[in-house]
Amino acid sequence: MTRVRLPNRREADTAVFEHAGRRYVMTIGRDQFGEPREVFIDAGRPGDDLNMMARDLAVVSSLALQYGAPLAVLLDALDKDQDGRPAGPLGVALAMVGADQ
Repeated sequence: MTRVRLPNRREADTAVFEHAGRRYVMTIGRDQFGEPREVFIDAGRPGDDLNMMARDLAVVSSLALQYGAPLAVLLDALDKDQDGRPAGPLGVALAMVGADQ
């Protein structure tokens, strides 16, 4: 499988959301066709374990998207709460991206 390399200049959307009492800033980078291919998530506290984990999860998600994993498959694989909504901040962020498409 080949990784989709993104152009140096690309469309990106930034949004702020809250999950479990924490504020997150998410940026989604898109390829030339408008498909999401990179995810950045910042939990706002440099050096904080949650911020580090959110950033690491975003990197792994970005690589999965660049190697062709469909966004819907990633979302389906993540934990859900009892109402079927994403249980974690990555799921919330990716669901926001999916709602835009």
